[in-house]
Amino acid sequence: MAPEFYDENVHYGLSVDIYAFGMCLLEMITQETPYKECPNIPQIYTKVKNGFLPQSLSRIEDKEVY
Repeated sequence: MAPEFYDENVHYGLSVDIYAFGMCLLEMITQETPYKECPNIPQIYTKVKNGFLPQSLSRIEDKEVY
């Protein structure tokens, strides 16, 4: 879920779609689910809410992709 969904006063918008698209691209490039390092949903929530990026992002070596 995009970080915007965690705030009650923010409504669905373009930024949510961009976040979802980015996570889909990350999964296609790395062949890993984003935030797979988290064993449960609450940990994913905490990382996303606090601005931590998925670890799989660090495995991208091609600078044109990154």
